[in-house]
Amino acid sequence: MPRTVDLSAETIALLKDHKRHQAELRMANRTIYKDHGLVFAKEWNQRYGLKDFLGLPLQSNNIGEREFARIIKAANVKRIAIHA
Repeated sequence: MPRTVDLSAETIALLKDHKRHQAELRMANRTIYKDHGLVFAKEWNQRYGLKDFLGLPLQSNNIGEREFARIIKAANVKRIAIHA
C-alpha cells in the first residue's frame, strides 16, 4: 500500500546531492556500474570482492554493522536496534 512520507527541505537537499553524486559515479564508470535504479547502491568503498560491482544493492549486514554504526556516531544519538 503506497504512503506519503513528509521530508524536510534539508533531507530533500541531501537526497538531491546524493542523486547527483550517484549519477556522476555511474557516468564515470559506465562499463562496470550495474544500474538497478537504487537510491542507495554500492560505491567503491563498499566493494569486497572481484564479483562485487558498483551499483549493486547494499548488503543488509553492511547496513546493520557498518553503515548504521557510522550514521549513529555521526548523529551523536543512542545506539538502538536497526528496526527499533
